[in-house]
Amino acid sequence: MDDVVVMARNKKEAIQKLQQIREFLTTNLKLELNSKTQIFKSSQGVNFCGYKINEYRLKIRTKGRRFTHDAKQHSESRLLTGLEGL
Repeated sequence: MDDVVVMARNKKEAIQKLQQIREFLTTNLKLELNSKTQIFKSSQGVNFCGYKINEYRLKIRTKGRRFTHDAKQHSESRLLTGLEGL
């Protein structure tokens, strides 16, 4: 997988982290970020790997997805079980 979400305290920190990531990718891996790379407010949230992530919660994304009720419950219970050790 080549997608990642990085959370920062403010826009200035986000810009610094993005620059550090760009430098690391270019210098060490000879890679570059694509044009879809974005910085935006965490209150807006982001769709990532089937989840809607914002500053307060992680929610299974159902819009545009076809879930049966049982499948959604199963996914939620697996997520919670995986987070218990944190």
